[in-house]
Amino acid sequence: MAKALHGFDEEKRRNPLTIVEIIIIFVCAVLIVTMLCCYFLFSKTGAAPKIFGKMIYVTEATNMEPNIPAGSAVFASDENLNFLKTGDVVLFRTAGADNEQITGVLRIQGVETDDAGKVYYTLRGDANAPTETIKLPKENILGQCKTYDEVLGAVISFATSTMGLLTVVIIPCVLLIVFQIIRIVRIKSDYEYANDKDDDDDD
Repeated sequence: MAKALHGFDEEKRRNPLTIVEIIIIFVCAVLIVTMLCCYFLFSKTGAAPKIFGKMIYVTEATNMEPNIPAGSAVFASDENLNFLKTGDVVLFRTAGADNEQITGVLRIQGVETDDAGKVYYTLRGDANAPTETIKLPKENILGQCKTYDEVLGAVISFATSTMGLLTVVIIPCVLLIVFQIIRIVRIKSDYEYANDKDDDDDD
């Protein structure tokens, strides 16, 4: 009877620590998965992945300030692109030097249609001079920008940085390994303690 009560007390003593371990492991796993998703989705220059029907692009440019601060996550929709007009803010992609793809956010200054019926948009940043414009065909427009979020932009920027990768992936992985080592040592200690207890009871 005494042995059963002793085992019951030991189980009660270990349960809270086991629950804490499970919570820590779960939180670390969620952080790691979230971090890796952000990294693979946004680490490529000019990335604008479509998530839940909206494209998300983190702008580093200052040419749309103060309306869209640099570092913000901009949400764009590719719906109703046939109805874009002067004053709308759009997400675009075009080829730069060495055919490098450039993605950005600018405001429509004018809409033109050539003799062949092809639509062109004149774009400029709110902070740019009136002469600093670019002209792009409709097919270069990815979507119309609706809203932005500075906090989300900061989180994504951190998640795709070396420091973010170190903080949210490598450190939690090390913690998981440490917890597993501690757990193995504790289980081994409990096992040895139980064997010693059985030997004492036999005596």
